Amino acid sequence: MFGALPAPTPGSAAPPFCLPDQHDRPVKLVDFRGKKRVVLTFYAEDDTPGSNTALAAFEAARSRFEALGAQILGISHNDVRSHARIAAKLGLKFPLLADPQGEAARLYGAKTLLPFFARRSYVIDGKGLLRLAHRGMPKVEALLTFLEGLTGDLPNR
Repeated sequence: MFGALPAPTPGSAAPPFCLPDQHDRPVKLVDFRGKKRVVLTFYAEDDTPGSNTALAAFEAARSRFEALGAQILGISHNDVRSHARIAAKLGLKFPLLADPQGEAARLYGAKTLLPFFARRSYVIDGKGLLRLAHRGMPKVEALLTFLEGLTGDLPNR
């Protein structure tokens, strides 16, 4: 299949995936269900100015996301080694997932005909439902504000 599938919309179930992180450990979306919300961000390419800016902004706000019960996951087409290098360079403490075949990117409408992914961000609640979809460069403060308003999707929240 070429290109992206239609992007999922808020209220629908988040498409499942299992991808390796920068430490070559598998990360399954389903493992967060009932435990954490997920802020999923697709970015174009490791070590480019726009992606570095976005990833650094997520890292700077990581403790705020965690306080709201959210796990940040970054996804690009780059491989595990590339992710390990950029995570070390930028001091990232959240997972960067390798999707070289674009399998997850297709499910989320982020696969383009070019090698890199379209910028897309999603908030997935603790029940596994998409609650927010954002096209373009992620707005960290807007994502945090949205998460602050979520209730009832996690135990004790």
